[in-house]
Amino acid sequence: MKRREFTLPELQERLDELGDGAILQIGRHDYERLSGLDDAALGRLRNFARGHQCVASFADSAVMFRKRITLATEGPIR
Repeated sequence: MKRREFTLPELQERLDELGDGAILQIGRHDYERLSGLDDAALGRLRNFARGHQCVASFADSAVMFRKRITLATEGPIR
């Protein structure tokens, strides 16, 4: 049985729900379907990830989004 392909809004929602340092992995096929294969695809992916406070990295058959860790400080760091 083939799984249903998720949509860009669903990916956005899942990234927004990630906790600090959490990882979301999507298949390379899904990345290519959502971002395209042209010369600007990597830039779109980086901007998309940054907009959701994530960093994207590639593996052989997947793209992983890691949520940035936010530091809670009460004042200036000395």
